[in-house]
Amino acid sequence: VQLLMVCLQLNVEDFTQDFNQLNICSTLLDLFLEYVWNNFLHALFEQLVVISLHGKEAQYGKKSLAELLLVDNHLMRRLATAGLDNERTQHMPGGHRRGYMGHVISISNAVLATMAGDADVSAAVQQLDDEEMAVWKEWVDGPLESANQKNNASLGGQHPSEEEDAGQLEQMPALDDVQQAFLNYQITQLTSEFGES
Repeated sequence: VQLLMVCLQLNVEDFTQDFNQLNICSTLLDLFLEYVWNNFLHALFEQLVVISLHGKEAQYGKKSLAELLLVDNHLMRRLATAGLDNERTQHMPGGHRRGYMGHVISISNAVLATMAGDADVSAAVQQLDDEEMAVWKEWVDGPLESANQKNNASLGGQHPSEEEDAGQLEQMPALDDVQQAFLNYQITQLTSEFGES
């Protein structure tokens, strides 16, 4: 897979001619979804998707690599189906989150961002049927949105700079004062211990 990635990045002419005929995108997507715990494979596939979404110079037959992935290989539907299936099974007794879900979320967000900013990718997505777009919308508006909210939330709650009462921060002593007070405390403790010995 890594050799394929290098060939894609370098836009090797012989490789690009056979890429579509050998159905490499579909095979890699199948491997990505089949080997749930192979993080190395997932990371490489995510790189392939990013390269394909942003790479305009390479043509694979009459199509761009983004069009091959999104339209011919139904990337959006397959990611959405994987995400929705994971959502159902992880909440069952003994269920767990599948190992590729972080990558599925990241790839889905990359597709959404590229759709919003790239007219060619947006036009390619318009070729998808209504059923495929309905599954994608269910994934994006449901579990993906929920996961993005969790991922963007501060771990300790609200960030101090976002607090409504900024005056509370101003009332706290400067960090240097706190450090100096602690240093003074340590010195008095050490001095009293040595004095007693």
